[in-house]
Amino acid sequence: MTLYKRVRPVIQHGALYRLPGAVQYVHEGETVVLAFRPARRFAHDTPLIPLRGLEPDARYVEQGTGRIHHGAVLMSRGIRPDLADGDYASALLHLVRSS
Repeated sequence: MTLYKRVRPVIQHGALYRLPGAVQYVHEGETVVLAFRPARRFAHDTPLIPLRGLEPDARYVEQGTGRIHHGAVLMSRGIRPDLADGDYASALLHLVRSS
């Protein structure tokens, strides 16, 4: 199954949050973050993006990497998207609440 088909229900039916450098969709225990960087600032790392609308006590598994994140940390501290070097980079993060 292609990536878009997996995330389409979240994007179509989810709550939309506009974040600095990203948009986030949340629907039924899943969240999709589309992160982008229009231009890279010299000698600066990609900033953390605090997420919204998650359950603070839940854990979220990052699809593709298997990394586990805590909801409270994602909302307070944020997540650093894995953006390629250079200007106009983008990334898609798909997080699923674990049971």
